[in-house]
Amino acid sequence: IRGRRSVRDFRRCPFTLQELSALMFCALGETGRITTAFEGEQPVEASLRSIPSAGALHPTRIFVVLLQEGDLAPGIYHYDAPEHSLELAKPLLGTEIEVLFTAFPIHPDVIDLAQASGIFFITTKFWRARAKYGPRGYRYCLQEAGAACQNLSLAAVALGLAHTVLGGFYDDEVHAFLQLDGVDHAVITTVAVGA
Repeated sequence: IRGRRSVRDFRRCPFTLQELSALMFCALGETGRITTAFEGEQPVEASLRSIPSAGALHPTRIFVVLLQEGDLAPGIYHYDAPEHSLELAKPLLGTEIEVLFTAFPIHPDVIDLAQASGIFFITTKFWRARAKYGPRGYRYCLQEAGAACQNLSLAAVALGLAHTVLGGFYDDEVHAFLQLDGVDHAVITTVAVGA
């Protein structure tokens, strides 16, 4: 916690699978399951995660855009928390990655995103919380996404990686890039991580 600092200088280096695994697990991983009810003889279980979630609804999701060729190819990956696995959502070519960078109004002299290992997109499915909590569900979604962002940041520090939270981006462009509707499923914040 004392060592958590935003670092804006990255050295082009890919993630290892172990680093990606640790970052995803700490940010949003399933840490257990609990029986919440029974339907006949069958238990109904809820997922317990590394972050709190109102009503155990877990609206938070994480996508990572891997920028450097390594154990995995550059692309958009979605983290499946219960399975603790990455799913390739879309492979990316260099030109497509350049399109993503235009969604961040940051001069490369300030933060050169092309040098980062990846950019993590913390998203929320608002409808999951809204269905149970109404308008207050919006607040819970933001709290949960903030907890995931902090866990990801602290995990990066523990792994000796640089990171910086990027709150400034063009919503429509980022949502189009990730193929999200931006209304019921939207990006809350992003974190660039690398060596």
